Amino acid sequence: MEWKKWQHTSFKLKDCLPSYSGIYIVADKDDCVWYVGQAKDIQLRMTMTYCKIQQLKNTEV
Repeated sequence: MEWKKWQHTSFKLKDCLPSYSGIYIVADKDDCVWYVGQAKDIQLRMTMTYCKIQQLKNTEV
């Protein structure tokens, strides 16, 4: 797949992402795509997404 050749980073290294617009893909370590999105500021979007994921992990069901 073409997207596998794109620059990639971990959620933990989200500060290394660019602060400009673009398309991003969220995939797991097995290359299973979970989400494809577009953002005006990729770094800001991933920061917000990471915070939401952490909130979900801390929520008791």
